[in-house]
Amino acid sequence: MMFFRKIDELTRGDHSFIGIDSDCYYFAEYPSGDNPENKQNPIYSLIHNIKKPMNRQHLPEWRYKLRGINTCSETLRNLFTQTGDIADITLVPIPPSKIKENPAYDPRMLQILEGITPYFPNCDIRELLSCTADMISSHESPTRPTIDEIAGNYRIDDTLIAGCRPRIILVDDVLTTGAHFCAAKRKILERIPAAVIAGYFIARRVPPQNKDFLIEDFLDWLK
Repeated sequence: MMFFRKIDELTRGDHSFIGIDSDCYYFAEYPSGDNPENKQNPIYSLIHNIKKPMNRQHLPEWRYKLRGINTCSETLRNLFTQTGDIADITLVPIPPSKIKENPAYDPRMLQILEGITPYFPNCDIRELLSCTADMISSHESPTRPTIDEIAGNYRIDDTLIAGCRPRIILVDDVLTTGAHFCAAKRKILERIPAAVIAGYFIARRVPPQNKDFLIEDFLDWLK
């Protein structure tokens, strides 16, 4: 189910780097963990599909990635049709973990944003940020990079700063810890200190619940 909600006091605890001053929104909840039931969840399938690596382009399953990208574009299109504020916003994709010269570079977020351009000729999409070196994708690494490490690897395209609109929306697929959002926000504010920056995410990660622990905790309470 797709809805549009803001990260608030009830959900902020699931995203360790997202503070009160972080203006972040999401459309759906992505269940994390190895629970077999997750594979039946349409949002789990959507995120899994759009994250398919670039080396699978020659396989029949690639159509599911393209379909997922279209679904995400349509979700954003419906939002901006309702809000009518796209003319006041510069949309910036949070860059993937690989540099553009790497064959594994996945421009899915840019493609999602480009999917709304036929409907909004006045939309402003800019790749303000890129990586200077390859990093391991957060979902593939047991240790997640810090905000400082991510920000240190981001580069601003100075040729794209002029003409940015006062409100900048950073767009990414999944909000996990929030480190990439915070790093991207910091990097942009270094160049455009007056910018008002928010984050739009297709989904926020919902940590798995330890049901066994909860049951044991309840039984201890009964004693």
